[in-house]
Amino acid sequence: MAKSIRIAGEDIELDEFMIEGSLNLMALLSGNNKLDEATMRKAEYYRGMIAQVETNLRPEPAEPEPEAPAWTRELIGICSIPIQKKITSSDVNHGLCRLLLPKEPVKKILQSMPLNPNENITKGINVAVYGPDGKEYVMIFMLWTDKFYVLKSKNWLRFCSYYGIGTSSTLTVKMFRHRQTNDLCFAITW
Repeated sequence: MAKSIRIAGEDIELDEFMIEGSLNLMALLSGNNKLDEATMRKAEYYRGMIAQVETNLRPEPAEPEPEAPAWTRELIGICSIPIQKKITSSDVNHGLCRLLLPKEPVKKILQSMPLNPNENITKGINVAVYGPDGKEYVMIFMLWTDKFYVLKSKNWLRFCSYYGIGTSSTLTVKMFRHRQTNDLCFAITW
């Protein structure tokens, strides 16, 4: 008959053999050294299993996060989770001048980081968009045709040209509030 126990957040199945061996191991550790040879082998087996479980439960050492550039520490107040955006041909189309942002992630961000009363998403909000080096471009963030969130401006094309962004690029977009002005801003890296 197997029993399940929870150790460090993991369910571990114990059969009768394992339970008996564990009890014998506890007896051995308590000073009772009258265990037979078979029980001693079981005890060694369980010591090995316990060591393996402990090894598997140790957290992997985390890689240190790269230090943020100085300009981000000076500007970024409340910040969103990052959004990944694969650039499409329409995102770099010179006639459209806009970056189409994924709707659901932006919608979730706006729920957790709501707009100020003076910010009208349907009319558009002037926002600062920062590249990875802190260079600033002014664009309009808006809900376009009630279906899509976009960053729209000829400055988007200048941004693409300056940083060499094309259809093979995948961007990381973060929305944040400016530390001094509380204005909505964007940081784009890759």
